[in-house]
Amino acid sequence: MQGLNVIIEDGFETIELNTLPSMQDLQDAAIKKIAFTALQECAVSLLFSAASCVFVATPFSMLALCAGNMAMIVSAAFMRYLMLPLIDDQEAILKEIYACLGPYLFAVTDLCSRSVLSHEMGHAIAAQALYLTPVKIEIFPFEGGMMKSNRSVLSDLGNYFGHSYSNLIISAAGPAIDLISSLVFIGVAHKIQKKYPDLSRYLNMMAAVTLLNVTFYAASAFFTSFPGHDFIALAKGGIPPIVSLVTLIGTPIIFKLGLIITI
Repeated sequence: MQGLNVIIEDGFETIELNTLPSMQDLQDAAIKKIAFTALQECAVSLLFSAASCVFVATPFSMLALCAGNMAMIVSAAFMRYLMLPLIDDQEAILKEIYACLGPYLFAVTDLCSRSVLSHEMGHAIAAQALYLTPVKIEIFPFEGGMMKSNRSVLSDLGNYFGHSYSNLIISAAGPAIDLISSLVFIGVAHKIQKKYPDLSRYLNMMAAVTLLNVTFYAASAFFTSFPGHDFIALAKGGIPPIVSLVTLIGTPIIFKLGLIITI
């Protein structure tokens, strides 16, 4: 493909040919970008997976976690490659789907590793602060995690709150970490969206997937009786699931509106 520039100098016509990228060149550049983005996603996902593998029980589970996360990232890259011909149609909705596809599947891998680990770490930190007993974190790939502790001897801080409120705080700590980390992602994404739009999209998607997961978790308290359920424990402590749901849904909305208004 060539562009034609016409310049008039001293009454004579001078023609200059400017070589523009061909469609093949543009497609090759897009494929390279897809591959480079996938490599970046793999590197970060492997880092999150490696941190989570410390708390995974068996080598097979470790392999399953890492391989599953890599498979989702490769799938995202392949689907973006298949969508390249469709992007030429200039359809806004297709462009948005294309732009969000990678961040969404990366956010799912984040949910299976970093998000689960931080959730259980929230429980563990609260338990160690309130009880004088060791804690153990176990992560089950693509299922969730569990924090185990012997809640018998209270710390000085635990004695201040008492057993009932200490257990309530421990149950709330995991979902609280989910909410706080999502708000941090939303805030950073909003701050950098003009300078780093791609990174902003990833952070927003990670926040959205984490919030969606913890919201469904809270809603499941209405129809399950699992004894280790955080929101059932909160309900027994006086915080009904509907209050948890309103908090998890309303807080990010109010926070995002505040960012839009003030920044």
